[in-house]
Amino acid sequence: MHDRLSWAVALAGAVVLAGCGPPAAVVADEKDRYEEATRPAPAQTPAPAQTSAPDTKPAATCRLKVRVEGLKDANGMVRIAVFRAPDGFPAGHEKAAATRVIPAAPGGVEAIFEDLPPGPAAVSAIHDRDHNGELDTNWVGIPREGSGASNNPQSSFGPPSFEASRFDLTPPGQAITIRLRHFD
Repeated sequence: MHDRLSWAVALAGAVVLAGCGPPAAVVADEKDRYEEATRPAPAQTPAPAQTSAPDTKPAATCRLKVRVEGLKDANGMVRIAVFRAPDGFPAGHEKAAATRVIPAAPGGVEAIFEDLPPGPAAVSAIHDRDHNGELDTNWVGIPREGSGASNNPQSSFGPPSFEASRFDLTPPGQAITIRLRHFD
């Protein structure tokens, strides 16, 4: 059988060389099949880009209203700081997540903090009567200006801890009152 196939191929080649070949319709049909087989695949059109944003909700934020009571007078400023971690609490206002400085007023002051993330927080406040930007203390370290913290912890020695002053800030927010303590 192999010999017959080889002979048929040789004969077909001789016929083509001699100018006698298969009818034109057969050649055209083979040409079409060849072109179809070697034609590049049509370009794939990419899927349309997603035009709408993914279905994600913005993170909820909180509003915190802080009322500070117990000011001795209307001298100076009230410094309020919101801390999210123990580092710097209560007097290191430069390490606070948010701060407000409000002129002191008889009866107390209020500050509003917007767009705070939910989670643990502690707030400290000082009545900076001489407006020097810090809590003044005597030679032993006892405050000479009014100071306080969220939860109004009663510390017998030293400043209140973050844990004693900590509360969970939850959306939409909350209000707290800090009563300043005076040691002089």
